[in-house]
Amino acid sequence: MMQYEVALVPDKEGMKELLSLIMGSYFIKHDVRPHIVIGVFETDDENRIADFFDSFAPLVTPIKLVFTGISSFGFKEIFVRVKPTEDLAKLFEKIYDTFRLHFMPADPHFVPGGWLPHTVIGRELGMDFFDGFMLVKQLFRETECSSAGLLLLRREPYEELSYYSF
Repeated sequence: MMQYEVALVPDKEGMKELLSLIMGSYFIKHDVRPHIVIGVFETDDENRIADFFDSFAPLVTPIKLVFTGISSFGFKEIFVRVKPTEDLAKLFEKIYDTFRLHFMPADPHFVPGGWLPHTVIGRELGMDFFDGFMLVKQLFRETECSSAGLLLLRREPYEELSYYSF
């Protein structure tokens, strides 16, 4: 079974802020476009989930995103916190409730009660973790933006499969 992510992509203003954090630190290693994962699902039929995503994505409208701070998951990943607004929570519930009818939820961090809205900006930093974290914390500024689109990604190997622009 392969794992797939459904994710929001920030607009140009939000992407500019996230990329400035990544580019502003030589410590940060990032191998994916910044995005906010809203759901993770498993299936052995990539065409089916891609087709389902393509029919679902036009039903989603842009929402406001607020980047509120820098945090980490242990010493593994540095992420930007996203304010859990009512609109973001409703979108999470809509995606979870709709996709889980057809595909198996694949990650306990992306189910109701376990989801923390965020976007990872650095991972696998090794000994440079603390320095990278402190530098990004200094560079960060709270940012409001909108979502620009919805993205379907395969997790391993990472690949963007479909993008719907709002």
